Amino acid sequence: MTTIPPTSSTTPSSSSSTNSGANALASFSSNFQSFLSLLTTQLQNQDPLNPMDSTQFTSQLVQFTGVEQGILQNQNLQQLISLQTNSQMANASNYIGWEVNASGGDKVQLTGSQATINYDITDPTTAQVKITITDSNGNVINTLNETPTSTGPQGVSWNGANSSGTVVPDGSYNVQIQAFDSQNKSLSITTGLSGVVSSVNLVNGQVMLTTQGGEQIPVTDVTSLTSPNASS
Repeated sequence: MTTIPPTSSTTPSSSSSTNSGANALASFSSNFQSFLSLLTTQLQNQDPLNPMDSTQFTSQLVQFTGVEQGILQNQNLQQLISLQTNSQMANASNYIGWEVNASGGDKVQLTGSQATINYDITDPTTAQVKITITDSNGNVINTLNETPTSTGPQGVSWNGANSSGTVVPDGSYNVQIQAFDSQNKSLSITTGLSGVVSSVNLVNGQVMLTTQGGEQIPVTDVTSLTSPNASS
């Protein structure tokens, strides 16, 4: 049974978005002060017989005010996004040491000549599963044929050996998984990733779990968790 880890109250600090908004506001304030100084100088030195058009500088004041409000709204939005991201990071940090399973995944990380290839069988007529492992150039490393006995999550161990029995170097390899029934008809199958979480990182604004094998799994793709204290 999957157990959900407790929620942490620790929140990582993140201030880049806030600093960006503060810098923009400071720059605006400087420009606005320069505008007011120029406007004041113009008013002081205008020709009394040909005064400035009040509509013109009023319009400019309104435009500056609109820009200021836009910067403040954007700054507040960035702060909300930062708070939400920090909250996700804090919750995800509780996954460290846990084994996670995630949807998707067409790669496997070979570490210490050991890797686990995960998939999920939903069709009870599945009679055979073919797993093709290739390198980054598309060369076939090995083909594993499995005969499942039940539906649900499956895990296949790979010792890093190629089709000749030679162990290949550690690294990331591509995986293609196909399922067939007893008549060799192709069936749908769900592939996935799994591993023990070693760290949590923010990559391009997305919270990622990094496993001990080096795989990066989006926290939103996690489908199940297994406690490190769960009995085997």
